[in-house]
Amino acid sequence: MEKNTAFSRASRYGCCGNHLVLFPSRKNKCQLRCNSMLEADYCINLEYDHEVVRYTTNVPSIKFLVGNKLHSYTADFIVETQESINYIEIKPDFTTLSARTQEKLNRGKEALSTQGTPLRYASLETIRNGCCFRNKEFLYFNSFHVSRDELGYCMQFISEIQYPTSISEIIKNNHHPSLKSLYLAIFIRQLDFNMKKIISPVSLLQQGVNYPNAADIDTSR
Repeated sequence: MEKNTAFSRASRYGCCGNHLVLFPSRKNKCQLRCNSMLEADYCINLEYDHEVVRYTTNVPSIKFLVGNKLHSYTADFIVETQESINYIEIKPDFTTLSARTQEKLNRGKEALSTQGTPLRYASLETIRNGCCFRNKEFLYFNSFHVSRDELGYCMQFISEIQYPTSISEIIKNNHHPSLKSLYLAIFIRQLDFNMKKIISPVSLLQQGVNYPNAADIDTSR
């Protein structure tokens, strides 16, 4: 896929009136500047989505004319997958937007469409989708600073045990992997459980998929 220069520039700083949040991204191997907690929460979903290759909040503005007046629109994210690049707009609730804001979004969407790039929306409801999001958030932030050896040992350990099992059963073993490496294994779907229920020590775990390979995970953060 052709390189998008937005991924190679430093992220923009927060705009006046916005709450700047630094999000530690494993996929991008850097901290991203988000303009709200909702944007930072969206990053967690992007980290979990194995189809997402990389993403950025450093989004170039799109210029367009309304009558004889030049306007601009700036999306919140660019998200790149293996198949496409999408611009993303984040809002708590798209049904309560002012007419002016909605018109600006529509114009921005039209301008991006002429370039063959879709603009997609993500709201509070779709980002913080109940127990599923709470599990992603817990697993992501409790699985940092796992060494490659630590993760490798965990991968080997979980490939040799019987399923179904649970975290409490695993840690009964005298040679069990670290808890944070288990959380990372669950987050990257090497271990699977019912995401619709809050994870606990007794949550039933099944053997997960083989994506991504443990060697592909940035464990330095």
